[in-house]
Amino acid sequence: DNNVETKSSFVTTSHYNEEELLMNSLQEASTQAENLKLTAEQIRNTAITVSPQQKNILINEAIILERDYVAKKIEISNLKAKLVYQKFERNKSIINELVLKYQDDKTQMNDISKLISESERLMKIGKEMREEANAQTTVAAKYGAMSNAEEKELMAINIQHESIQLIEKQATTPVLASKF
Repeated sequence: DNNVETKSSFVTTSHYNEEELLMNSLQEASTQAENLKLTAEQIRNTAITVSPQQKNILINEAIILERDYVAKKIEISNLKAKLVYQKFERNKSIINELVLKYQDDKTQMNDISKLISESERLMKIGKEMREEANAQTTVAAKYGAMSNAEEKELMAINIQHESIQLIEKQATTPVLASKF
């Protein structure tokens, strides 16, 4: 029995350590992306005041930094995806527990079931869009497609939150009514 608690504690700690590492990586990548963007802008501004030959060199350097910036944004998108997938799975577990606990109202559960199905559908579409994005040949196209995937994934998370709120509302309504 004590071994089960230790294992459970390890899994929880491991999960939060992984999430913390992802958050740190996300923060670091965001800082690097912002630095790339600012440096490219500074170089472009400097290019305005220099000779044509120097201007071409600086513009080419800025273009390389801008490509690196977009590549870094793709890396950020992939880190965000890992966090979103983890959150989606955690929310799914919470929803399943709440549904089992408060499944008395069949009409309400039907609405919740529809929300759950919609969130699953949107997450599946988001993952498919992300796979298609990774197949793109240009960095800009890949980033654009990943941005669309992020939008679908966030919609799925928002629908999960909606279903959790609906279940919690259902759970608290009888309690509130009984106070009167």
